Amino acid sequence: MEFLLEIILNFLGLAVGLGIAVMSYLGYKNTGSPTLFRLTIAFFALE
Repeated sequence: MEFLLEIILNFLGLAVGLGIAVMSYLGYKNTGSPTLFRLTIAFFALE
């Protein structure tokens, strides 16, 4: 049971990280902000 919970939490963390990375990329694409670009790279690197 503990193993299943751990897998679910890992996938939840993956989804949150990818969500933040995609939102950062869209913000960078619309504004050209170097800060959002660095944030995008950081979150994609975590995944």
